[in-house]
Amino acid sequence: MTKLAIFDIDGTLASHNVFPDVVITGLKYLSKIGYTTTVSTGKGFIRLKETLGDNFNFVISPDAPIIIEHGAKIETLATKTELVQYKDQILTGMDKMTVILQRLDQERVFTNEAIQRLQRQQDNQQVEINHVKQVLKIA
Repeated sequence: MTKLAIFDIDGTLASHNVFPDVVITGLKYLSKIGYTTTVSTGKGFIRLKETLGDNFNFVISPDAPIIIEHGAKIETLATKTELVQYKDQILTGMDKMTVILQRLDQERVFTNEAIQRLQRQQDNQQVEINHVKQVLKIA
């Protein structure tokens, strides 16, 4: 079974791009006892490499989804162009869903208004029926 330790950088492992020695020691210790250490950060890989060196196993970075193993890029899962296209597809889909949800909400409002109108008509008719019954003395 793989043991995985994932850390954020800013405010978790580092403060103002400064990594305390205890953090580096901790990452080394986790690797020593069998954990795969991973950092998930908005920092670019090169900047992270300059700061942390080889003291991590994997990086999740905005440089496109890439796999970094022991400080070396081993595979790119998607290019930035592919990510932009995928993002555009998602946003287009979200726009379409928003339109559908707005239409559904309009239908809900229309249906509620129709139900209220029918309820008022039924109430008015019941009043008329009761009045006719009284006039005819059948109630």
